[in-house]
Amino acid sequence: MRGLDQVVEARRKGMKPPYVALSDTHQLEGWLGDIRIELTDVPELLDLRALVDLFVVVQGKDGDAVSRWADAAVKAGASTVIAKADGAPWRHLRLMGVDQ
Repeated sequence: MRGLDQVVEARRKGMKPPYVALSDTHQLEGWLGDIRIELTDVPELLDLRALVDLFVVVQGKDGDAVSRWADAAVKAGASTVIAKADGAPWRHLRLMGVDQ
């Protein structure tokens, strides 16, 4: 996983990115809200508290992995979580703090 440390550091400084993108594809590397997930990452074992009260977008190739990451973001306290696996429609798991 790359990019989470930057989000954690920003949150410690009182900053809040407009959204965070968790993706297994290359996006805006170096941008504060871009978190690159790897196949070997286990979302249930990671400390994702930096996602509290954030809008989180989860996107990836594998539907099961996308679901696990989206569930982990909801469990961490993200305010809004939307998710999409390649070839599948967008799914809303939580909108403005209300589980769907």
